[in-house]
Amino acid sequence: MNAAYFRLLFAYNATVNAQALEAASNVGDVQLRATMPGLSQDSIFGALVHVLGTEEVWLSRWLGTSPNSMLAPEDVQSFEGLRERWDAHAARLDGFVAGLNDAVCVATLEYANMSGKPFSNPLYELMAHVVNHGTQFRGEAAVGLTTLGHSPGDLDLIAFVRGSD
Repeated sequence: MNAAYFRLLFAYNATVNAQALEAASNVGDVQLRATMPGLSQDSIFGALVHVLGTEEVWLSRWLGTSPNSMLAPEDVQSFEGLRERWDAHAARLDGFVAGLNDAVCVATLEYANMSGKPFSNPLYELMAHVVNHGTQFRGEAAVGLTTLGHSPGDLDLIAFVRGSD
């Protein structure tokens, strides 16, 4: 596996996370937390918290700790708190991704799910999962944000690669 490829995917992931957060910053807390039909996490805020929480769990696993719980919307007091937590997480994730090499990407990682059940996968499979998972839930948040008149813009990988908005 090519570590450069995963650095590209995670640069994309960071950019579109920032786009979604920027769009969400234009919406009040009541609207962000309001239940919206079609969102699996109930609200825009829930979808964004789910993206961050999932990234935090996987990064912990990659660093050798298997958490038994995940961040939930009720754990975050405000949008500003979410953004601050995301910024701190993004710095840790960037450091991890910067240290990747091809051998690390193909190494098998042993971890446990939230229930303690053991699993093992090559790191590259888990990293691909995190980006793909984020795409789904950012997409849900984007639908909600667009409905409220605050589209995060083009969240496609090819738009990132081409450098377009």
